[in-house]
Amino acid sequence: GSGNDVVTLGDTVNTTTVTGIETLIGGANTDTVSVSSGTIVFQGNAGGDVLTLAANSAVDQLLYATADDGSAAGANSGFDQVSSFQTGQDQIVLTGALRTLIDDNSNGSLSGASRAQNAIDLSTDEVVTLSTQTTALADDNYAAVRTAMGTLQNSSAGADVLVLANNGTSTG
Repeated sequence: GSGNDVVTLGDTVNTTTVTGIETLIGGANTDTVSVSSGTIVFQGNAGGDVLTLAANSAVDQLLYATADDGSAAGANSGFDQVSSFQTGQDQIVLTGALRTLIDDNSNGSLSGASRAQNAIDLSTDEVVTLSTQTTALADDNYAAVRTAMGTLQNSSAGADVLVLANNGTSTG
């Protein structure tokens, strides 16, 4: 409708298709959402959500505010999968506690880099897109993603990095 429509899903497993909803906030479990048209700001919250964006010229935003958005931090329990993400147009927005956690040099800006296997440096990298396509995003213990990442350089207690990987269809 007209104005800013905001829909908040309950804390159950949700499957829905939306049209013309400007903001969608997911529940605490896995949500499967298809956006059939319009521009959307999606905050999935906890759970490994599956999101299919509308193929249009709109700028969609995926909002992550805590380490639990997109699943549980450090857990092998899932991750968000996004289809039809338009590189150079759609945006991943990090805010709040998550942005503070990942902003290692506290300069208010997150530096991004494309890295190949064995090239992620935990002392300097904040956000990394793997340049090597993974064979799977959801195999046991994320073995394919871990293989694509390889050995992390300058690893230390408390070091972190946000890693984006793709399997040719989805980005996780």
